[in-house]
Amino acid sequence: MKQKEGYDESKRKETIKETEKRESEDSKNTERNKETKTEKDNKSDKVSDKINQYQYLSLTTCIQMAQAMGVPYTYGDYMTLLIQQESIEQIVKKINKEFELKPYTFEEYGYDKDLFTVLLKRIQKSLQSDFSNVYNQGIVEVMKQIKDFSKKHNVNTIDQINSLFKVDLLSLWKQFKNTCYQNIKDLDQIVKYENFVFEFLSIFKEIYKIDSSNILMDIADLYILCHENEKGDRYYSYLIQNTDKKENCYLRWATIYCENDMDMARTIAKKGLSAISSSSEKYSSLLEILVRNS
Repeated sequence: MKQKEGYDESKRKETIKETEKRESEDSKNTERNKETKTEKDNKSDKVSDKINQYQYLSLTTCIQMAQAMGVPYTYGDYMTLLIQQESIEQIVKKINKEFELKPYTFEEYGYDKDLFTVLLKRIQKSLQSDFSNVYNQGIVEVMKQIKDFSKKHNVNTIDQINSLFKVDLLSLWKQFKNTCYQNIKDLDQIVKYENFVFEFLSIFKEIYKIDSSNILMDIADLYILCHENEKGDRYYSYLIQNTDKKENCYLRWATIYCENDMDMARTIAKKGLSAISSSSEKYSSLLEILVRNS
């Protein structure tokens, strides 16, 4: 066969061979990728199946499995770790380091190190679920549960409670205060409320710093409304001596007496006017009480 000018048959054959070789290598790579992908999928499926099995087991059984791996913790121990540590990942690392866990395999033993992550997440979820059920019993019971839990487990910060129970403790505190202030009507209830508040604030000192003056005025008001004036007056006198916001105390003290004793309200207003600056925004309100019905 006569070749065309400039045409090289040997180069053509060489090009065909190189193309066939590339196609063969591409085909092999594709098969290898399929095998690798299948292996990854199978591994992912196995992990998923394992996690699902851990989810269906009771917490007691999961804890017993963990104990079989050499970790002697109880439900309470895991709860304490959840309170103390920032994340479940950190807790799992701590457990692995402290107990030097052997390489248990799920296929041979029915459990492995992945159990701890699932177990801790389930205990955390159980804790939050138990707490959410308390909401049906009202805000007073919610705060009692928080106080009792905090005493038992040495929890004393707002962030700890917010993180553990997925709540806003300051909002709950305000709701609790408002509910009690509006509904407490007799002396026995006031005493119980007073004792509870002092115990709660002794645990959560952050709230004490933020709100101690307001809560003491709440208690003072409740005593005065129940005609226990001496106890209420004692709180207000203490606050006036120990706060920079004397005008707030005088105005609120005088205002609560407007309910049932205008003479006393005017007496307190007069004291307040002599103790604060005329430029204070509370000055005109105290003056209005002083001249009311006089």
